[in-house]
Amino acid sequence: MARIDDALIHELLDTCRLALNEEDAAVAKSDLGHVLSHIALLSEVDLTGVEPMFTPSTQMNVMRKDKVRPGLLKAQAMGNAPKTVKGMFVVPSSVE
Repeated sequence: MARIDDALIHELLDTCRLALNEEDAAVAKSDLGHVLSHIALLSEVDLTGVEPMFTPSTQMNVMRKDKVRPGLLKAQAMGNAPKTVKGMFVVPSSVE
C-alpha cells in the first residue's frame, strides 16, 4: 500500500483544487489512511466462485410506455418566462 505523507496530501489537495489549513490537512491525511486501510481489508476477502456484477440489485428497470399527451401551447410556456425576445426565452449568459 502506498505511504501517505504530507507531500501526497498536498499533491491531492492541489489536484482537487482544495485549500486546507495544516490542521485540516492532517485530518484529511488520517481519514485517507483509514479509508485505504479498509480497502486493503477488502483485498483479503476470498471471492472464489463469486460472479462479477455491475449492481447488487436484481431488479430491472420498469419502463412505462410512451404516450403522446398534450403539452403547453407556445404562448402558455412563454407566458411563464421572465423575459422573451421574438418568441424565444432570454437567459443569463453562462459563457463570457
